[in-house]
Amino acid sequence: MPERNGRKKPAAPREKKTPRVKLWMQLQGDIRDYISKHRLKPGDALPPEANLAALFSVSRTTIRAAIKAMEGQGVLETRPGDGLYLKSLSIDQILEKIKLSIVPGLNELTDLFEIRFHLEYGMAESAINAITAEQVEKLQKSAWF
Repeated sequence: MPERNGRKKPAAPREKKTPRVKLWMQLQGDIRDYISKHRLKPGDALPPEANLAALFSVSRTTIRAAIKAMEGQGVLETRPGDGLYLKSLSIDQILEKIKLSIVPGLNELTDLFEIRFHLEYGMAESAINAITAEQVEKLQKSAWF
């Protein structure tokens, strides 16, 4: 709207837009929560795509995008004609992902050992709390000392 002197009013400063997280990205967290809530273990099957879509109230296309991303992360595995399964992650896969994507320039072997130590040390308490008497016995039998 022009002012009296013929010049336009300066535009009001624009608010910065908060970047929107895509639905399939949010859905990955929901799927991880589902896995945790149902205590799924590596090798366990997840519901079919159609069931997941209904469960999370999203389209199958969105489910497929989330699944594809989680396959790329090494979390899920699609077996054609068989279904969707939780994949087993090894510490080496985790370290490789850290090396390649999270910590650019991480090339020193000592850095990798330090990261591995902290990951394993951090999981020790969880492993101790989760181990069964049968597993302890199996470990004792397999120990070579």
